[in-house]
Amino acid sequence: MYLALEPFQPYESALIWQQHRQYYQREGAAVFLKQEVPFNISSNPCLARQIVRLLLARPAAAAKAQNSLQILELGAGLGLLALNMLEALAELAPDQPVTYWLSDFSLPGLQQLAAHPAFAQRVTAGQLQIVCLDGQNPQQAIDLSGQPLEWPADGFDLVLANYFYSTLPTAVLLKQGEDWLRQHSQLRWYPLGFDPEADADTQTDPEALALFCQGLAESLGAYDLSASLPPEHPQRPAFEALFAAQQQVATALLALQPGDLPDGGDLRAWLQQALATAWSAALQQAELSALQAGLLHQLLLEPLLTRPDYPPEQLHESQRFVREAPAAIFASPAHEALVKDLVADWSLASVGYSAAGLHSLSLLLERCASGGLLLLNDKAYPDAGWMQGLRPESATRHGQSLAHPVNFPLFAALATFAGVCSLSTSAPENALHSLLICKTAEMPQALQACFETDFIVHPGNEISHALLEGGHALMQQGQTEAALRSFSRALRYRPQDGTLQYFAAVCHLNQTRYPEALALLQARHDDVFGLLNRAILLAESYRLLEQFAEALPHYQVALSYGANAQTLYNLALCQLALQQPAEAREALLQAAALDPDDAEIQELLASLV
Repeated sequence: MYLALEPFQPYESALIWQQHRQYYQREGAAVFLKQEVPFNISSNPCLARQIVRLLLARPAAAAKAQNSLQILELGAGLGLLALNMLEALAELAPDQPVTYWLSDFSLPGLQQLAAHPAFAQRVTAGQLQIVCLDGQNPQQAIDLSGQPLEWPADGFDLVLANYFYSTLPTAVLLKQGEDWLRQHSQLRWYPLGFDPEADADTQTDPEALALFCQGLAESLGAYDLSASLPPEHPQRPAFEALFAAQQQVATALLALQPGDLPDGGDLRAWLQQALATAWSAALQQAELSALQAGLLHQLLLEPLLTRPDYPPEQLHESQRFVREAPAAIFASPAHEALVKDLVADWSLASVGYSAAGLHSLSLLLERCASGGLLLLNDKAYPDAGWMQGLRPESATRHGQSLAHPVNFPLFAALATFAGVCSLSTSAPENALHSLLICKTAEMPQALQACFETDFIVHPGNEISHALLEGGHALMQQGQTEAALRSFSRALRYRPQDGTLQYFAAVCHLNQTRYPEALALLQARHDDVFGLLNRAILLAESYRLLEQFAEALPHYQVALSYGANAQTLYNLALCQLALQQPAEAREALLQAAALDPDDAEIQELLASLV
């Protein structure tokens, strides 16, 4: 047995995209700080320098020498690219003023960045503007206090979107002859361990359904929309009546028997009906006017069904393709014409089509200055031919996020339709593709030469990323010397990349090259959030070089990442070398508590008695 959390509906409007959106809204920078979503390939110093060189290659760049460059980044996430971009600008154009608009739609994430010293000092210096902005509809930006911000009067010199458009809701279309089919999706609940393929005829354990209903009842009982409204708010009584209705429905849920919710039953429809009936009765009893039934879906059901603590157990996404008239699929006649023109000569084609993306791209082109750039770095189709044939698209998943390859040929066609020019990468082996749109009728020669050099002929970011991944794989295989060669080559492209420095230092330590490890770890780096425990490597380097006093503070920092018996043991060795037996004994007692079977710890501890 399963429960449908929604009816089948077009993929781009399905509940799974709401879960994805609320994941970023709720977690903000935490999705990257917990390293659930990768970011190194699109946020490193090498890519930042490539982008800055593009920006400076614009014909209008010389005219901007006395005026502030205006840069807007969408979906900035951890903000590391912004810091690396500002560093690159300071190096390559030291006298050029700049205002960098770091934007994201997650307010918690932006607040976390604003409180960080690395960003706060840039804000104070006037280089950085932290902006809350929904890139799907970039009409209005607000600051962290909710006040609207004025866009630059002359537009942006650069609008930057890294791994942004791949995360917008997308339609997946099939063209078969003259027919168009669109992917529809449905999110279902199954009890944990239930295989929807193998156990299609198996009924749900009543206890599992009871737990499911209990979780939903608890969510209904905790989600009080009236609590955030001031007492004098005109609609507070209506939402207090809704909360009373929720309590009533929660009670009814707890009394349900397995047969009361039929196999495959639409839970959303059941809740909508039950809540609407109870709310209407509560409003009537309180002599209040009825509110629109649609409010239940928007204000209550949508956030309720996408909460991280509900539904419990197991979710399964079902998909199917449905024939539809093209007019019902495309957001506008112009977008329909663009897609049809791309696949006109193919009897069979697969198309990833983001209505939100094309809409956003059109609006952002309007925000660009004359001669301004719009640069997208994303997972994408390498060329238009990729669409030919049957290519069912599966989303890449990290944490609760979704990402689909972006249809760059379609975006380039939109640029042509708008009367501007574009360039893109097309090598199928690229992990990251780039689409450069310039708001001019023809691509300036210097800009084209720069793009071809840095993004096509010798793409430093791609090369260094491949070396980073290759080195990491070699490390896992125990081939430390080969891994170090790979990391060292990558560091030529990204000398300030904290991730590369960390792994290269590990290799040096394993090869007993302690001074080399220490030199790397003392170098300037971009890991401003301390995602990697560099402190433990610094501590070990100093200890092995017998610089015990220098090692101590780094061991203390390393322990903040989590207590570890070996770290405490090595800390005790340093303390003993510095004639600190009491401190060493305390560290060893903690180590022994963590690993009581370690003979070395016990032996050293016994020697201090």
